[in-house]
Parts: sequence; structure tokens; C-alpha cells
Amino acid sequence: MDRRIRKTQHAIKQALIAQLKTQPLAKIRVATIIAQADISRSTFYLHYDDIYDCYNQIVSETIATLLQELTQTYPADSTASFSELATACIRYVVAHRELFELITQSSDHQTIDRLKAKLVEKVLAFEHLDRQNPQDYYDVVCSVNGIIGVLTDWLTHGRISQSELTTVVTNIIERI
Repeated sequence: MDRRIRKTQHAIKQALIAQLKTQPLAKIRVATIIAQADISRSTFYLHYDDIYDCYNQIVSETIATLLQELTQTYPADSTASFSELATACIRYVVAHRELFELITQSSDHQTIDRLKAKLVEKVLAFEHLDRQNPQDYYDVVCSVNGIIGVLTDWLTHGRISQSELTTVVTNIIERI
């Protein structure tokens, strides 16, 4: 992809992220984004169908990058543990905290549901577990939902440090 295109898309996405800090997605207008990104309306529509398309691309890229990162940390043929996967997940979320805060605090629960579903499938594959086996499937669903729930709560309330959060999550996983 051309460097100018990436730069323009980045400016648009950053403008949308900045707007999401102050108002819900449904209230953000293209006019505000193009003014902040210093681009024309036609340039915006050259890259995105609408605000929701831009938001969905940001979310999809974030989830895809998280999964790619987790695959490197937790490859299917390794002896890595689910605790290591959770630790890698926490590191990634902390590194991209602002974006995850916006995603988890939005009223769009579909985004979190997409993330959970992708993580469940990834863990099932990594652990060589049978999706058709109810015990395997629901063990993973419980673990993934628990970690996402803990991360969401931590992003919202942030009562403990990242290292304390990692310890708490690792301890929970070891007890399961």
C-alpha cells in the first residue's frame, strides 16, 4: 500500500479515535473527522463507506493484530500454557489501552463478542480441543469470558497495576 494512503488512513483513524473519547460513535459526523484529519470529504469516502466502516476497520485491525501477536506467543505446536496466552493478551491490551478502553466502554457489545469468539476459536485450536465436546468448549468459553471480563473491569476501574493484574489472572487460571 502506498505510503500516502497509509498516512491518510492513519490520520482518519486517529481523528475518529479522538472523537470517540468525547462522544459515542452514533453522534460523530464525517465533517468533524475530515476537519480534524485535514482531508476532503471525497478523500474520506475514497477510503471508507462511512464512520461505522472506519470504526469497524479499526476494531478488525486491532483484533487481527492481537490474534497475530498471540499466535507468536502461543503457537499451536508449543508447550506454552493458557497462562502465557493470558499474559500476552494483557500486555497487548495495556500497550493499546486507549483503544481497548474505547472499545470496551462503547455500547457496541458486538465488538467484544467478536473478540471473545475469535479468542475461543484460537484457544481451542492451540490446545487441540474438540469444539464439539461440550466440556472442552465451555471450559475455554469460561476462561476467555473471564479474562475479557477481568480486563474490561480493569480498563474501566484500573485499581491495580499491570503486574498485579497479570498475577491475579494467572492465579485464577491455575485454579480452574
